[in-house]
Amino acid sequence: MTTIVPGSTETTPFVSSLFNVEFAKAGGVFTEVSGLNIDIEEVESVVVNEQGKEVTRWTPGTVKYSEITLKREFTGDRKFWDWHIEMVEGQESYEDGAIVLYHLGGNEVSRWTINRAWPSKWSCSDLDAGSGDAMIEEITLQIEFLERNK
Repeated sequence: MTTIVPGSTETTPFVSSLFNVEFAKAGGVFTEVSGLNIDIEEVESVVVNEQGKEVTRWTPGTVKYSEITLKREFTGDRKFWDWHIEMVEGQESYEDGAIVLYHLGGNEVSRWTINRAWPSKWSCSDLDAGSGDAMIEEITLQIEFLERNK
C-alpha cells in the first residue's frame, strides 16, 4: 500500500493505478500497462591498461526498448483487433502514442511518449463457463522509441 506524504513531487511516490493510454488506434480505459523498459546492452572488450595488464572493460552498446503490453476488459470495442488485423494483412500500421500517469488530484505527473508502435500480438482470456471473471483483452506492442517527457 502506498503512503502519501506531503513533499516535493520529485520525492513523493505516485499511485500506479491512475493512468491513461493515448493511441488513436487503441485508446480507451486500460487495467494494466507493462513494459516501460529501456535496456542498454553491455559490450565486453579486453584491453591492456596503462600498467600493461589485460583487463575487461564494459561499455554501453545497443539500446533496446521493451515491448509494451496493454490489457483491458474485453468489450465490443474492436480497435485492438482491427489494428492487429491491419498488420496481419500486411498494412504497415504504425502509431505514435503515450502513456500518461496522473497524481491523485488529477494532474499529469509523468508522460512516456512512444514512437512507431505496432501490434505484434493480440489475445483474449480463456472462455470458461464456470467462471464469473471479466474477460481480458491484451495487445502487445513493439516500439521503436520510448521517451519520458515529464
